[in-house]
Amino acid sequence: MRRIADAVRSGNRDAEIPPFRGDPEFARPVEFARRRLSEPHPEDPDWLGLPKPLPTRAYRAVQLALTSAAAWRYGLRLALCMAIASAFVEFPGVLHDLWIPTVHSIWLPLTVAVVLKPDFGSVFVRSLLRAVGTFVAAVPTLLVLVAVPRGWAAVPLAAFFGGLIPVLKARSYAMRTVAVTPLMLFLFDLTSPQPSGELVLARLSDTLLGCLIVLVFGYALWPGSRRIRIGERFAAGFGALADYLDEAFTGSRDVRARDRRALHRSLDAVRVDLRQVQAEPPPASRTGAAWWPVLGALDALVDTVTAASVKVRRGAEPPPEQAVGAMAADLREMAAAVRDGRPPRAPDLPDLPDLPGEDVLGEAAAQTRRLRRTLPL
Repeated sequence: MRRIADAVRSGNRDAEIPPFRGDPEFARPVEFARRRLSEPHPEDPDWLGLPKPLPTRAYRAVQLALTSAAAWRYGLRLALCMAIASAFVEFPGVLHDLWIPTVHSIWLPLTVAVVLKPDFGSVFVRSLLRAVGTFVAAVPTLLVLVAVPRGWAAVPLAAFFGGLIPVLKARSYAMRTVAVTPLMLFLFDLTSPQPSGELVLARLSDTLLGCLIVLVFGYALWPGSRRIRIGERFAAGFGALADYLDEAFTGSRDVRARDRRALHRSLDAVRVDLRQVQAEPPPASRTGAAWWPVLGALDALVDTVTAASVKVRRGAEPPPEQAVGAMAADLREMAAAVRDGRPPRAPDLPDLPDLPGEDVLGEAAAQTRRLRRTLPL
């Protein structure tokens, strides 16, 4: 496996990897990987998970941006918060009346844009962490700017804090902000005519005001920003698993691969939403914690169904279509129950131990019952 990994990492399609001699259960996928590695042009790039051609991806990106309700909601929320921030910049007298210094008009709208960027994070948490990180870094940076004269003496410090960004960004958004703030202030201090103290105070006040605008208008008052959509994601996951189950034992390889990819994309979306919800303040975080066991049970059921499908393709007796259809119908009933916010109706699963093929599907049926019991409905 390490030889295959090294060949993939280096792109060496001519690596001389000897066939594996041993357990046939392990030798079969290893031999498949060896054959695929030597193919200069894969017969089915999509089946290998390779990206689509650039025109196809560009078309889908434009189509998603124009037709996605989530994209329009994000655009309108960003436009509102940027308009409020720009109004403060265009009317500096308001800020002076509030004793808020304004040196660089870019900082206030820039803070709004960065905090509201459309990634997988929580807007609420990112606003707080950016404010805290900027506040923590402001005072030490001011002391350094006062002690270090302008000019080449600040270059090593800027290089040091610039090098900290890739190290700290994976640990915490607040720690990343702590590293970014001194770097930005060093660079602005080299070219700005304002005193260092006024520069740091303006950076701090603009950041805090920008975070406040996002928290109030982009989170607290924005309709639907605190709406919990976990149920919708889980319902889609149940439906995707039911579709995969329909084809797992009788469908073609291409159909199975298509449904399996759709299923894993759906579960990845569930996982991302759960992490984001747990970062939100209560009651959203408590709701997310209640749904984590459901995701674990769903992952286990997916693995069991996939293992059963592999056994059937290798010669095991396939399960009866009646049993497979009953399990798929039960999963779709759970999806409907999650969407409607009600307990699922009683299942109609057959008595699998009395049916042929129970060694393949019996464990999956038991996990389906456990999955039903974990639903927090």
